Amino acid sequence: PCSMVTVGERDDGRRGELELTARHLQHPTFLSVGARSVKPRSLGVSHVLDNGVPIQLMRGRLAASSDHIDIWKFGWGTAYIDVELGPKLRLLADHGVRGCPGGTLLEIAWLQGRSVEFFDWAQAVGFPCVEVSNGATDMPPNHKRDLIEAARDRGFEVLSEVGSKRPETPVARQWVSEIQADFAAGAHWVVTE
Repeated sequence: PCSMVTVGERDDGRRGELELTARHLQHPTFLSVGARSVKPRSLGVSHVLDNGVPIQLMRGRLAASSDHIDIWKFGWGTAYIDVELGPKLRLLADHGVRGCPGGTLLEIAWLQGRSVEFFDWAQAVGFPCVEVSNGATDMPPNHKRDLIEAARDRGFEVLSEVGSKRPETPVARQWVSEIQADFAAGAHWVVTE
């Protein structure tokens, strides 16, 4: 099937029309873009930040885009209170998307001296990844590296977050040494904030 789409005025004042097939409407071809790598990716990794969406919305997003989503991060501790966490993690696994609790939850566990319990819980519920950050607390860098190593030693894929939620902390040009140290400690990926 074809459609006629008006694309605007031409120089001679007549309306211009373009014939488009249904395929062109769904998958445009007017730009030159590189081929998308397939999962598991080492380049072009993308992640979605879940701020507590219901599983119905998650199903819709995965149905539309799971081929392009690598990691689904449950931000700001939402995984800890999400009553649908188990079904969500199973749904993610069914779509080849790795679930990951956001780093703020681990920072809170660290502040309370409960990092081991955090890792126990994350393994028990089935997270393949964890994020380690220090942007919401005053966690010293050596403690962050210890958490990265502990997560790696437990078999988690580790995302390190570099940056801060506070504007007075270091800027991007100062992140290089932190990124290098996080990789040396065992981080698989580094996310900048």
